[in-house]
Amino acid sequence: MRTNGKTDSMRPMNANDQKREDVSARLEAVAVAVAQQRLEGLTVPLEVVEAMKSAARGTITVDEGVRAALRRFAHDPL
Repeated sequence: MRTNGKTDSMRPMNANDQKREDVSARLEAVAVAVAQQRLEGLTVPLEVVEAMKSAARGTITVDEGVRAALRRFAHDPL
């Protein structure tokens, strides 16, 4: 557990700790967004979920993920 930027051992958080915590929070936000869509009866395509996770990890930008989703859906009739 972290409190005010410190771990249980009360050592200050370093940059790696903060990055892991940030990525973890973003991945949790992705999971919540996907779960919310499921509760509403919608299914988020796997490639969109993977793009969201990649953006959360910082391996692609959010813009890259959006562009990939738009390319994918531009060919699918609604």
